[in-house]
Amino acid sequence: MKEYFFPVSYAVLRHAADGWQIPTRVIPNHELVFVLDGCLEVQIEAQSISAQPGVLLYFQPGRPHSLKANRGPVFFCGIHFEAGEETLPFPAAKNWTDFHKFRPLLEEVVRLWNRKEYLDGWEADLTFSRLLLELFREMENGALPSSRRKIAAAVSYIHENPARPVSIAELCALTGMKKSYLIRNFRLVTGQSPIQYALNLRLEHARAILLNEPVTVKEAATRCGFRDEFYFSRLFRSRFGSPPAQYRKNS
Repeated sequence: MKEYFFPVSYAVLRHAADGWQIPTRVIPNHELVFVLDGCLEVQIEAQSISAQPGVLLYFQPGRPHSLKANRGPVFFCGIHFEAGEETLPFPAAKNWTDFHKFRPLLEEVVRLWNRKEYLDGWEADLTFSRLLLELFREMENGALPSSRRKIAAAVSYIHENPARPVSIAELCALTGMKKSYLIRNFRLVTGQSPIQYALNLRLEHARAILLNEPVTVKEAATRCGFRDEFYFSRLFRSRFGSPPAQYRKNS
């Protein structure tokens, strides 16, 4: 893709009654349709699609397609946008199992675009570009080899728990990997063992506490899972070049 900014031409959250339809049409721009509830029957040239909640539909300019709600009411979000001759790396229909996490961005694009003010329109374009970025990232992560996806999950888990020791047993249970395989692949991805990676993150978290909160060194150590203040101080000095109290004084 050459372009990274896609102006929104039209955005709507639509509650469509049973029987609602758009007959076969061709649009001059691009459109993403995210089905939020119900079932949308779609025809894209010769391809028939029953789009359930979580399905993202991509309509390209010049390709005939039709939409119909014939299994009850349907709730969906439609966003038309400009992309020139670019073709986004989406299939005609893709099912997102965790589609609810994209819903706030979808609703924000619609809300901003419909306010019709100049700056709101600009912000709608930026929000839509952010939505596309999140979708692309999700697709890229899904394309990673299984082992790298599992290590990415382990890294995320460590970052979600920056103030406590994370054990190898926890990471093995999370990823379904055996200990030796986990450690080897973790080191390949991050350059560190899981324990060292988690330890460095805890020290970073302790440093942030010391620099931003009026706590003692012992309190910062305890909050980050270090029972021994002096052991914590040695690790801190090794990591940042000076003991915690001196580091805070000089910062």
